[in-house]
Amino acid sequence: LSGASSLLQGVGSYRQGKAMQAQYDLQAMQVEAQNEINKLNWINDATEKARRLMAINASVLANGYARGVSGLDGSVKLVMDENEKEYIRDIEMAEFNQRSNDNFASAESAMLRTAGDTALSGSKFEALGYIGSAVKLFEESKVPTKTYGRLFAGGYEAS
Repeated sequence: LSGASSLLQGVGSYRQGKAMQAQYDLQAMQVEAQNEINKLNWINDATEKARRLMAINASVLANGYARGVSGLDGSVKLVMDENEKEYIRDIEMAEFNQRSNDNFASAESAMLRTAGDTALSGSKFEALGYIGSAVKLFEESKVPTKTYGRLFAGGYEAS
């Protein structure tokens, strides 16, 4: 009975390791999915910043022409150039941040997958320990039998 109990503990240990591995894999997928959402949000934000830049520059250009100033040179051009430089700085910083997020998400998901693999490996060793214990208990619980005679191909031969 105790051998069967050890065997069941081994099976349970292995299943627990598989469940932990599945949980870690799911967490890794969640990290990767969240990073993809962040990328999409970054793209939307960059698009919105570009729209605002175009609207601001169009307003500056229209205002310059309304005052009788050429919009493609002078102070109007200077303001538009500064707006574009600021936009480029913002986008470069956002790109850097997104690349950093990609790297961190990749590292985190790799660590989670490794933790899952380690949990499964550990559960396999634990399961083998329980199975070994079950075999030992089974061997120890055998009732010794005494045979009289010699064993031969067709059965026992009386001695």
